[in-house]
Amino acid sequence: ARAVPALREAIRKADPDLAVDVIGTGRAVLTGPFELVRSMGMGTLYLGTFTLLLSMIGLFGVQSHLVSYRTREIGVRMSVGATARQIKLMVIRDGYRPVFEGLVLGLWGGLAARVIARSYMEVDVAVVDPWMLLFTPIPLIAAAFVACYWPASRAARVDPTVALRCE
Repeated sequence: ARAVPALREAIRKADPDLAVDVIGTGRAVLTGPFELVRSMGMGTLYLGTFTLLLSMIGLFGVQSHLVSYRTREIGVRMSVGATARQIKLMVIRDGYRPVFEGLVLGLWGGLAARVIARSYMEVDVAVVDPWMLLFTPIPLIAAAFVACYWPASRAARVDPTVALRCE
């Protein structure tokens, strides 16, 4: 940044007819045109994070309600001989079912949208991006695990005699 005035003077001395509109560091030159793209990307990141948090809270609420609704069934399963690990796996598996269905539909929809967008682009872009298919589901799966684990561990602590007696 300190070399910019000296660079302007050197260009003026070398060719006085040469017009220099933009001169500066790479970051300063690229900040202007790409500021809108950067701010849109950050807004998308914040919106995606907020959406992931809301879906995590919603899944947690639904799973908590289902666990409390199925207390008698869980008590019967535990009195028959189900272990706490089996109960946890049952609740987590039930919570993951809609998550995986949504992931499959979302990834297929994303691929379809990518094919449609590619038909309108003038540049050649690969239709299937393996990195997208690999890394997109990871935060969703992790958030679903966190949202399902707490109700599952609560279900595993159900006392079968209390669960059967309360109804």
